[in-house]
Formats: sequence, C-alpha cells, structure tokens
Amino acid sequence: MDVASMIAINNRNMITMMNALQEVNHIVLFNEVGAIKGKLMDADSQWVKVETPKKGTQLINRNMIRNITFSL
Repeated sequence: MDVASMIAINNRNMITMMNALQEVNHIVLFNEVGAIKGKLMDADSQWVKVETPKKGTQLINRNMIRNITFSL
C-alpha cells in the first residue's frame, strides 16, 4: 500500500472515531500542554471542534491530540 492510501485511511478512521464520540457529552483531549475538557462538536481530517464551558468553542489541530478520554 502506498503512503497516500495509508494517510487517506488514517484520516477516514479518525473522522469515523470523532463522529462516534459526538454521542458522548464530555470528552477530555490531552496534548503536550494540558487538557481541554468539553463536548465534541465536529471533526474533519485536520481540526477538532470542542465546546468548552470556560473558553467557548475551540478548534484543535488533530495532530496535536495525544489522548482522548470520555465519560458516558
């Protein structure tokens, strides 16, 4: 499999996972700076949109996300 195909599959898998997580009310995204807590609103191949109680809507580059925790 060539690199372009692997990247396309990875991007599609990430979007599918983010869409499934939209059913969850609260998620925590961890990056090297800290954590962002809120509700997942949208995601595409590059950005994740999270509604946070303190800072409002934030756009996070998905390449910066290291871990995702969610509560039901």
